[in-house]
Amino acid sequence: VCVCVCVCYHCYLGRKLGRSVNSWLRNSKAAAFTRRLQDLSNTYARLSVDYPFAISSLSGGSILFCSDLTAQFVVSRRSELDDRRLLAVSSFGFFYYGFIMKAIYIGYDLVLGPKRALVKTILDCVVHTPFGVQPHKNPR
Repeated sequence: VCVCVCVCYHCYLGRKLGRSVNSWLRNSKAAAFTRRLQDLSNTYARLSVDYPFAISSLSGGSILFCSDLTAQFVVSRRSELDDRRLLAVSSFGFFYYGFIMKAIYIGYDLVLGPKRALVKTILDCVVHTPFGVQPHKNPR
């Protein structure tokens, strides 16, 4: 009985809050912002389908660029930018994640099929990442 009362109360509260949030979104500046974000998301999705390698390259390069900036200034607390390192990391993101990884993921879909997500994840995490992405020291 207690569980039923709690579930009913949460459903009622969720519906009541949902209506007030929806009306606020329809009647505020947040609606315009939300629409712009949705348009941006739709454009990115469309461009990713139309130009998969170019968009993957830009995404990979920009994500690793921002990540290295964060690592240098926030995590390591550097006072000066190591531009050589930033260029190396960004280039790796642009070329490896943009072209090589995109080709590998397309190959996963072609060989394994589009519905085998668990197999692709295991293959990527157990085989590809440790032996293809992680740098290894020369045993000499």
